[in-house]
Amino acid sequence: MQNLIKIKEEVKKLRDLTLILNDLLFTIDTLKRLLELLKNKCNDRVILESLWTTALIIYYRCFKHGKREYISADIFKDKNLKGDPLGCHNYYFNMRSKHIAHSINPFEQIRLGLILTKDKKEIRGIEIFSCKLSYLGIEGIETFLRLVIIAKKSICKKAKDSQDKLLQLSKRIPLKKLNEVIRLEIEIPGPNDVVKESK
Repeated sequence: MQNLIKIKEEVKKLRDLTLILNDLLFTIDTLKRLLELLKNKCNDRVILESLWTTALIIYYRCFKHGKREYISADIFKDKNLKGDPLGCHNYYFNMRSKHIAHSINPFEQIRLGLILTKDKKEIRGIEIFSCKLSYLGIEGIETFLRLVIIAKKSICKKAKDSQDKLLQLSKRIPLKKLNEVIRLEIEIPGPNDVVKESK
């Protein structure tokens, strides 16, 4: 019975780690696509900003405390890593908030100016200037990509360890009992599942 409880815990852990790994792989693919477009001089702001924002949001999900496993930012405290990976992580983590949570931030600025006559005695109109950081340049994106790859390597190791542990535990339980815990069936969510709490 004790082994069955351990198996249930390990099954949940491995599922969660796999979800995180999927998110990290998607973030890597998104950043690679963004880099490819920028290097090919793409100027479609909608596509470029969408890819950048998506990468930030999905990366954030991997570190978000909640009902599933998450990555601790402590992985960036490894002495073997060069530079300031934890500071870098915090920068991109906070950058995500500027894109979705903070309606007023230094990355979006509006300035108003008066349009005057040549002799500057009369106001003819008002001009609006706007500036927005939609995404970083190639160097900033490449730095973010390297950071995500570090996180991916950490999760791959944890997932492998979890898988090995689950395999060893599973060998101690009769197959009929295991079938209650480890199943390949997937439940397809419906429209009502959008409002349900996560399990």
